[in-house]
Amino acid sequence: MMSSSRYDDEVRIYALANPALISQESRAVQNAVFEAMQIVASDKHRLTLTESSGWMDYVAVDELWNRTSAPDLPESQAALKIAESVLGKIEQKCSDANDKWPERLRGIALLPPTGLLRRASLRAVPRPDSSAWDHWLYRAEPQLLLDGGAKKRAGVYGSQIEVRVGHHGHIIGVRSRRDHFPESAF
Repeated sequence: MMSSSRYDDEVRIYALANPALISQESRAVQNAVFEAMQIVASDKHRLTLTESSGWMDYVAVDELWNRTSAPDLPESQAALKIAESVLGKIEQKCSDANDKWPERLRGIALLPPTGLLRRASLRAVPRPDSSAWDHWLYRAEPQLLLDGGAKKRAGVYGSQIEVRVGHHGHIIGVRSRRDHFPESAF
């Protein structure tokens, strides 16, 4: 992506990070994500990283759409705080801010800085049978800085971060649909 805020006076160039590196370090990435979310790896938690794009998808298998009883959901403002808090924790654990972050991934962050996310929405999502609300769905759009003063930003077309907040405020899904940028891009 290339941008210019004053035609030929200033140009910012952003380069994509190699998503295959993230996929190759999937065990370390999973450990960091699960540590940030304070969950223990098991067959009830699935983290998928795609090699071609580096997209991340976490799901609590027995909770998202499959919960046997109706969930007890937090109020909307509490769900919003939970979603944004977990993104901040994942940001810290899955970047150079974590001294356990793999050497091969130095300079690559799994998520963009939370300060560069534009909150898009928070919606209650019904259960498939419409018997109750299943979870809260939080969405945010990653943005890139267009100027040195961090005042002009542009959304990254086709990118989106989602967090699903379920029963008792537990995170039951996180999805990052974006290409991974070097940390220096932000």
